[in-house]
Amino acid sequence: MIQLTIGVTVLFVLSAAGNSDWSVAAPDPPSAKAQTALVRAFAAIEVGFDLQSGEEDLKKASAELGRALDLLADSVDEATAQRLTAVEARDMSAKLVAIAWDRRRHPERYRELKAYDGRDPNLRDLPPLKKKHLTEAYRLAWEYCLLDPGTDDREYWKGGPPDPPAVEALGKIRNDASIPTLVYYFRHVCRDDDKNDKFIFRQSWPLRVLTFYYPPSEKSLVALLECTSWKKRQWAKLGTSYYREEPPEELIYSLVSGNGYSGYSSADWLKIMAAFPRERLPVEQRQWLEEALKRAERLRRPRPGGGQEPGLSP
Repeated sequence: MIQLTIGVTVLFVLSAAGNSDWSVAAPDPPSAKAQTALVRAFAAIEVGFDLQSGEEDLKKASAELGRALDLLADSVDEATAQRLTAVEARDMSAKLVAIAWDRRRHPERYRELKAYDGRDPNLRDLPPLKKKHLTEAYRLAWEYCLLDPGTDDREYWKGGPPDPPAVEALGKIRNDASIPTLVYYFRHVCRDDDKNDKFIFRQSWPLRVLTFYYPPSEKSLVALLECTSWKKRQWAKLGTSYYREEPPEELIYSLVSGNGYSGYSSADWLKIMAAFPRERLPVEQRQWLEEALKRAERLRRPRPGGGQEPGLSP
């Protein structure tokens, strides 16, 4: 069985030309102690993406993640933490160092966000997000919430708001440094052994951030292409279902057709796609972009009797 999960040190590189490279590479961990802490932290996070994990498993994994991050913060000095935080937008191991150090320096922020934990059985309605929680100061804390196995009860959200608090907050903060976390999350919930679509709603969350909240950009497009490729591999194994009805690449096409996936003008996405250098892209991703541009061109053609085909925003 091909498990559509990734290693703990996935490097995200976006060149000035807009090409991406996903490869296994460590961000030069400063010590063996730090490496041990990283392995423990990623192992705890993985429990939240295990189809067999129960409530007790998630609670234990959440506690273990906290201990591992404490150890990680103890394992690096301030200069090392700052060096790795500077590349948190490129590497998930560096990302966890940034989260561990931020959590050590600002524990009150992480405690505040516990108020938005949908797993609390005594909480019927989540409080509205405060303005201060939608600022850059809380971004890493929200990324921690997204990765923490102990937050955001997935059963609760089936009948609740469309976006969990962490998803809404990261979407409204709109920092590209969160993109690797969003892609990492997507790749772990898009599994080729999820025959019963247990994680199907969770797959939509990072995609919603990248299409509805984030403005069109090369970085967002690269992330969406990577997610679509991952989803395509899931389809190859599982085939269609009630929730997997449309081919995954329809997400890319929808960006320029105005079919409701994006919160921004399809014309803005069209500009990004038209100028995007495609030479280094995988063949399938290049084909999706070319097809999207063809569909956009068809939508621009005059209709018989005047006007344009519906769907493409001016």
